[in-house]
Amino acid sequence: MHGVDHAIIDRADELILLSARGEDLVSACARISAKEVEDLENAEAVARRFLEVDIPDYDEENTGYWENHAPRGMLKLVLGLEGGIARNSITDME
Repeated sequence: MHGVDHAIIDRADELILLSARGEDLVSACARISAKEVEDLENAEAVARRFLEVDIPDYDEENTGYWENHAPRGMLKLVLGLEGGIARNSITDME
């Protein structure tokens, strides 16, 4: 209808009917799909791995560390692409 996706129109119709019956629209809108649940769980896992990574401060005396531990490796660790498990420190990647 006028360029609006049919799924959006169907959902709007559903919400109008719920409202007309006096049902709780907040709980109806709070429902999420199984795919959205999976995406949120994956995002939480990435965030938790990020918080577990021990990233030392950069300073002039510590340049060797940063030359040997590229940001790409840290990113693989955070995203769970390195070894298939979350590790507590980027030094575990050596």
